[in-house]
Amino acid sequence: MKDKISKTTIFIALFIILLTSCQSNTPTSSQTHGTIQVTDALQRTILLDHPPERIIVVGKASFMILDSFYLFPGAGDKLIAYSGGGVNDPKSFLSLIDTQLESKQVLEYEVGPEQVAALKPDLVLMKSYLASKSGAALEKLGIKVCYLDLETPETFLRDIGILGTILNMPERAKQIQNFYQTRLNFVQKKTQNLSFKPKVLLAQYSEKGGSGSLSVPPASWIQTAMVSLSGGEPVWASSSQGGGYTVVNFEQVLFWNPDILILVAYGQDSSSIAKKLKEDPKWRELKAVKENALYGFPADFFSWDQPDPRWILGLEWVAGRLHPELFTLKMREEVRKFYEELYGLSPEKINDLIFPALKGDLD
Repeated sequence: MKDKISKTTIFIALFIILLTSCQSNTPTSSQTHGTIQVTDALQRTILLDHPPERIIVVGKASFMILDSFYLFPGAGDKLIAYSGGGVNDPKSFLSLIDTQLESKQVLEYEVGPEQVAALKPDLVLMKSYLASKSGAALEKLGIKVCYLDLETPETFLRDIGILGTILNMPERAKQIQNFYQTRLNFVQKKTQNLSFKPKVLLAQYSEKGGSGSLSVPPASWIQTAMVSLSGGEPVWASSSQGGGYTVVNFEQVLFWNPDILILVAYGQDSSSIAKKLKEDPKWRELKAVKENALYGFPADFFSWDQPDPRWILGLEWVAGRLHPELFTLKMREEVRKFYEELYGLSPEKINDLIFPALKGDLD
């Protein structure tokens, strides 16, 4: 057990060092005489004869790419189709910022390559884990595919640079990177020399099958990074090294007995679930519940724990919950800044459309 914890501690330390040293403006691509050369998340070099005017975003988790894509003003003019529907339907948010969204074709998440080819895209964007299946089929048809990760703070900043080159907006990419890096630096500076780090469990709650269950993210995912960067000890990290969420039983949660327990609930109000669990006699055995430190992770249109642009709001919120003595951020004001500076929404739209969508234990 000690060896596992030691390895996890080393991994987290190396991750933070790498993130701190990362230069957000590291060149990932270039543009010469109208042609574009870009290195994607899989370190593949993609050559385009001209800046793409017909772009498609496909595959699962497309909302993460689309929300990042729309950080660039006017990017929506180049989008001709996207994968949508389900719990994380991109339309729920994008309809607020793109008045022409209805004119774009909505595709299935597992759309066939022939259907994509029929739309004659200049470029297709998708998550890198889809490369061997969906991406390979498209490339066999001669379609240019660019893969993005967005899975950690480091790769998010890198992928913003990639999008900046694809859209011929490198200066805007630098502005976005600076927005994130400034906030990252702020959190890291306050948490780098802590004498105490609370034990934290961040878990996804699901009621599939009629009963509640918990699962924890892999050590390499952004949720784990949020806790580490915010000055906490992610108690699950040493036992979750796989490629997806790992289900854990209540006995394991009781063994960890975290100081702070944070619940993620996709498609539900996490604060309502947290309230329900606080009233459960079994859950009252936990230290986090006894000390009123069981929280529902905030969300608006999408949960802030995911590798979507909102992860920076999630990081700030986690830091405030773990160390309220160090962080006095007013999250509603941070939300306002986020939507004003990154998406250009007016104060009126934020008040009328964003704030009413807020869920979780925000305050």
